[in-house]
Amino acid sequence: MSPRAFEEADLKNPIVFVFPGHEPDVRLMVFKQEIHVHSHILKERSIYFCKFLDSPDKQDKSVPDSALFRYDYSTVVDEDGTWGLEAAAKAPLLTEEMISQTEDMEGEVEGFRQLLCAMYSRPYTIKSVEELSTLTRIADFYCALPIVSVTLTDALLDSPIFLKRENEDSTACTKDQLAEDCDSMIFIAQKLRSSVLFRECLIHIVANWKDKDTFKFHRTRNDEIIRGLIEAGFSQLDEMIDHLQHTLYIEAVMAKNSLDTPELTKTLAAAEEDYVSFQREPKIAVAFWKDLSAKLVHVGGDADFLKSEIDPLLVNNLVLDRNNEGPGEGCYKYCFLCAEIADKQMPNTEVEAMWDGGRQTWGKVLIGGSITNWIVGYINEELRYRELISHMQQTEEDFQSKL
Repeated sequence: MSPRAFEEADLKNPIVFVFPGHEPDVRLMVFKQEIHVHSHILKERSIYFCKFLDSPDKQDKSVPDSALFRYDYSTVVDEDGTWGLEAAAKAPLLTEEMISQTEDMEGEVEGFRQLLCAMYSRPYTIKSVEELSTLTRIADFYCALPIVSVTLTDALLDSPIFLKRENEDSTACTKDQLAEDCDSMIFIAQKLRSSVLFRECLIHIVANWKDKDTFKFHRTRNDEIIRGLIEAGFSQLDEMIDHLQHTLYIEAVMAKNSLDTPELTKTLAAAEEDYVSFQREPKIAVAFWKDLSAKLVHVGGDADFLKSEIDPLLVNNLVLDRNNEGPGEGCYKYCFLCAEIADKQMPNTEVEAMWDGGRQTWGKVLIGGSITNWIVGYINEELRYRELISHMQQTEEDFQSKL
């Protein structure tokens, strides 16, 4: 079924996930949307369902053997608007008043549908930053982050979050959703262990190096690990620019003392004059180095060394961006996009225990219609989740090879 299925069809029509050779044995009422799925898929891809689908206190003893569904679950909404699934026989009747406590019912239904798509290896597309945030929260609740991470790269490939936001003023410089929300998205990337998305966020944050002294990204300021990576990115950029300034000075002096490179001498002399303006107004640094690099191309062989030193600063390391603009262009007029981070520098996620499979895992369980923090406990799923993680890594490598 196509994305946003609940918008294209009456919510009374169930969404049915098909698995060859098996009939759905689980009915889920996610708010007003009925969904038919398979218990073995839920158990294989979610520690939550693996642990609790067959737990004695969750089973409906009154369901006869002839019933169409072995498991029947309904939505329960807590007073704070948080929701979850509870055995239908024990769940209170869902009222409009309860539904109204949830800010975006359709968004929650779509987030759950996307989670099921991930579990069934069905294609889905992340259409907004809010959607990815909702999907991640729901996957975290049902202890299914690994399977979302496995499928995330494909879901992001054609995502509109990497396109410019629409603006009534066609001349306005607008960035894409990720660039504008990178300081919150980096935590989602961390939780999902998505190295591609984490790098993308880090590049966008470091690209705002001109604001590093005020460091307006308040969300990241309070996270010691991520703040350290951002500061390292700023320092790396500073070092590259300092090195280029020194190299420019040396090359300009050498050119003045040489009678064989008049064109290079003229170009570098002009660059030294422009450099004074660059020092007064750091945000024009991108334009300064981009302009100098272009001029050095016309100078030819004598300028090859200096140009080779400048080129790494003007590299665009974004891989998901679809704006077709590089550093010094359009919405990236004042941005360097050359930040890098090695795999070994990637931060550990907050859900390290769940990813390692054999350690304690934290989840949330509905007890008597109230959402309560619960220690799921020591789950002996190490081999299965190591296989999932291995699959995730292979998917990441396949994605990188396509770029």
